[in-house]
Amino acid sequence: MHRNISSNNPQENVRKKYIWKIFRAHQAVRTLWVAAVVGIGLATSIQSNVFDDLWIPCGESVIVEAYYKGKNMNTFSFSQGRWARRVIVTIALISAGKVSAAEFLAGAFVEPMITYEMGNSGVNYPSPLSNSSGKVEGIGLGGRFGVHIAETFFAGLDLRLAYPQFKDSSTNYDAKSTSSNWGLFVGMQVPVVGLRVWASYILGGEVNPEKSGLLDVKFQNASGYRLGAGYRISIVSLNLEYQQIKYGQAQLEQAGPFTGTSTFDSVSLQNNSWVASVSFPFDL
Repeated sequence: MHRNISSNNPQENVRKKYIWKIFRAHQAVRTLWVAAVVGIGLATSIQSNVFDDLWIPCGESVIVEAYYKGKNMNTFSFSQGRWARRVIVTIALISAGKVSAAEFLAGAFVEPMITYEMGNSGVNYPSPLSNSSGKVEGIGLGGRFGVHIAETFFAGLDLRLAYPQFKDSSTNYDAKSTSSNWGLFVGMQVPVVGLRVWASYILGGEVNPEKSGLLDVKFQNASGYRLGAGYRISIVSLNLEYQQIKYGQAQLEQAGPFTGTSTFDSVSLQNNSWVASVSFPFDL
C-alpha cells in the first residue's frame, strides 16, 4: 500500500499519521483474527455457517481494508474482506467431517465402552507382616457421560464395572471378583477423526473377590487416577489407559470357620494396571 501521507499542513500531517496508525493496528488485529479462524476451521472441521458466527466479533461493517485515492486522505474506500471469507469457507467445505453450529459450541455426549484390564496388585499389611503381590485380569464395561466444547474439550463422569480374576500370593487367593469405581475426567480430542487424551480422578469404588478357600475379603474406599489415549473414527474409539488405584480399607467377611465382618483401615490393596477398550462416543 502506498504510504505517502505528507502535506504542507503540519496539523494535517499529524491527523493523517494518527489515522495511519489506527489503520495499521486494525490490520494487525484483522490478521490475527483471520489466522485464529483458519486454525479453528482446520482443527474442528466446521461448516460454513459457523464462520458467520465466528466472523461477527470482527464485524461485517467495520473497516477491514482501507486506502486513500491519490493524496486525499479525506476520501476512503472500504472492503469487507471477501477473500478471507472465501478462504475460511473453502477450508470448512473440504474438511472431512462437519458439525453444526450448535454442536460446535457445546453439547452433551455419552460413551459406552467394553474394557479388558490386565495388571499387578498387592495387599499392604501393617508391620511386622510382609506385603503380598498378585494379579488382576479380566473384561469389563464402562461409560463416560459429560459435555464437550467444540468437540475438542470434554469432561464429565467416568464409571467402570469389571469382572477380573483376582490372585494374591500371601494366602494363595484365586477367585473371580467384581470391581467398580467412579470418578471425574477431563480431556482433549481432534473432532470426528483423530487423537484423544484424557485424565480421570477416581473418587470411589471397591473390589469384591468371591470366596477362595476359607477366606472371603473385600476392599473398599478406592482413590487414584487413570490416564488414557485413544484414536477416534466417527463414533468408534480405540483406547489404552493406565491406572493406579488404592483401596484404603479391607473387610474380612470370613476367615476359616469364623464369619462376620471385620474392617481393617491398616490393610489396603494397590492396583496398577493397563486397560484396553473399545468405546462408542456419540452426542445426545
